[in-house]
Amino acid sequence: MAKLELRNVTKKYGSFTALDNINVDIAHREFVVIVGPSGCGKSTLLRSIAGLEQISAGEIVVGEQAVHRVPASKRGLAMVFQNYALYPHKTVAQNMGFALKIAGVPKAEIDQRVNEAARILQIEPLLDRKPKALSGGQRQRVAMGRAIVREPKVFLFDEPLSNLDAALRVDMRVELAKLHNTLDATMIYVTHDQTEAMTMADKIVVLRAGRIEQVGAPMELYHYPASAFVAGFIGSPRMNIVPATVEAVSDSAVTVKLRDGTMIDVPVEAGQTRKGDGVSFGVRPEHLALDTTGTSSAFEITVQVVEPLGGETILFGNTSTGETIVVKTPGEVAVTIGDKVKVAPSQPMCHIFDSDENALKQRARGLNGRKVQ
Repeated sequence: MAKLELRNVTKKYGSFTALDNINVDIAHREFVVIVGPSGCGKSTLLRSIAGLEQISAGEIVVGEQAVHRVPASKRGLAMVFQNYALYPHKTVAQNMGFALKIAGVPKAEIDQRVNEAARILQIEPLLDRKPKALSGGQRQRVAMGRAIVREPKVFLFDEPLSNLDAALRVDMRVELAKLHNTLDATMIYVTHDQTEAMTMADKIVVLRAGRIEQVGAPMELYHYPASAFVAGFIGSPRMNIVPATVEAVSDSAVTVKLRDGTMIDVPVEAGQTRKGDGVSFGVRPEHLALDTTGTSSAFEITVQVVEPLGGETILFGNTSTGETIVVKTPGEVAVTIGDKVKVAPSQPMCHIFDSDENALKQRARGLNGRKVQ
């Protein structure tokens, strides 16, 4: 396996810029997830790394070798596609070993690599079957096995779970995490599903319109999003972001005023905004709680939808000024549609975004026992 570096990678189609000056360092054995909405350039970036697209400018370095001018077959990378692309007339074993056969690898070595990959993926009983006799999850395992037998420097995954049902997606996420640990592998994984990104990644790269919006560990992006875009994309349900005005600024906090008049102190560093500035206030649904004690920062919503999920309940409501607010509370709550309830934010977990949607820098707080600046 190897490290991978993207240096000023740009991809243009005529006058359209699909990738704009992408810079990312991926360490040996890292699991990096590239995430973003449809059309942001995720798959184009992955295909560029694989050599299926030629970049317009920049460098792609694998290990110590610049490979952006090297043919795809010579880069030492293996790609798993959304479409399994299995040969229907070949058995599982033949599908997994076909690339090695074409490359002239001796049959005994092909058999050894196929059997080892099948053991890792727990598909040994399936080696003599053909794709039509496999489930979706089994076909995906075969596609992964086809990549494993090539013993690549880096694994590339292009939304490999998008064709699976919800339950199987969860199972396969676990299997991929196990596979990463078993193979001691460097992996780059593309998805539009932020849950996949949060649960599997060592590092997340958030793309927006061909540009990097933020790079960081999952919980860093969750707690310290660089922009309103990242804040809204990472986390489920998405962060509540509503208009506000700066009412006061101190050394320890900025006080914002919501449109309904509620005042909330947010612990951000001083000197980033002034009284009277128009900003956006952000708070995640799980950082709002039903208020029964008259907290000064609590505001009222009218409940529109109640989603009881057993272990938690999600409430969708509107403020008196029309903003939609989502609240995620533990367990069951005695709330029905049409109820007016007060919700209070956990102020240390709140965010402020300026008029350009950039996050104001927050005061550092401990995350999972460590300090993040």
